[in-house]
Amino acid sequence: MKESHSVILCLGSNADQEANIQQAQQLLRNEYASIDFTPSIWTEPVGVVSPPYLNCLATMSIKDSFSCLHDKTKAIERLMHSSREERKDNIVRIDIDILSFDHKHYHEDDWNRDYVKQLIEVLPAPLHLI
Repeated sequence: MKESHSVILCLGSNADQEANIQQAQQLLRNEYASIDFTPSIWTEPVGVVSPPYLNCLATMSIKDSFSCLHDKTKAIERLMHSSREERKDNIVRIDIDILSFDHKHYHEDDWNRDYVKQLIEVLPAPLHLI
């Protein structure tokens, strides 16, 4: 039997934000039935000139490996037409980052951002202790 992995994802969009976050959430639900999302919050961009971002976190327990999860999140970004070319122009249709996988942190800079700290607090215990 496959081992279960605890995961925290961070979703963000600065283009058609509400529609893109909702679409990404639905696509993730299609892959992972156990996924839960925090409320979404508006944030100002960091280090770039762009429209505000809409961000949320997601938590779940999955059987997939890290690489399988990474591949699926990037496939969702591609399906939603989020491209490197647009990102060069500071347009982010959707960004899905793996913040934590089995209690190992990724995207360390994100963990220091106020919105991540704020959203971590609304995760169910003991996940907010990750």
